Amino acid sequence: MLAFLLAPFYLLFNLYLFRRIMGWVRAWFPWFRKRKHWAVPAALYAFFALSFVLAFPLPAGRLKRALMLIGNYWLGVLLYLLLAVLLADGLRLLLVHGLKLRSLRSARMHRIAGCLCAAAILVTSVGGVINARIMRSTSRLASSTNFSRAASSSSFPPAVPGCQRICRGCAGPHRGSGSGCAV
Repeated sequence: MLAFLLAPFYLLFNLYLFRRIMGWVRAWFPWFRKRKHWAVPAALYAFFALSFVLAFPLPAGRLKRALMLIGNYWLGVLLYLLLAVLLADGLRLLLVHGLKLRSLRSARMHRIAGCLCAAAILVTSVGGVINARIMRSTSRLASSTNFSRAASSSSFPPAVPGCQRICRGCAGPHRGSGSGCAV
């Protein structure tokens, strides 16, 4: 339910970001200055942006899983995109309006800013996708309050399969189905 309440804000953010992307692309490619040439890029952007929203009401299955996977990757890219655009807009406001550097309002500077943002988004997004495939695990003993005592112990008894709790009595893996320490 919360997803549908936040959907209008999500769509407004996507609209703002798409307009900024359109400005950067138009500065580089004069062919994209006409609206009719934006049909395919707009449809592609809309598919990625709406895949997350459209996956919620679908029944469980392959389509929902595919849309959720695309939507989750898109959310990562979207957050990097939002961060880059907000930083670029903030710097532009600071430099052009705050410090009165009018020379930064040129089309050339607009193209350079777009390229820098696109490069930053691409590098962080690809790095995030690669990093998402690498599983890392930390020891649950490291979160124990009595870690020094647990680390000094020579060996721990094996944990019960499926039990992920740390025994509070000995700071070791929980071994019993009851509430007390089995040591």
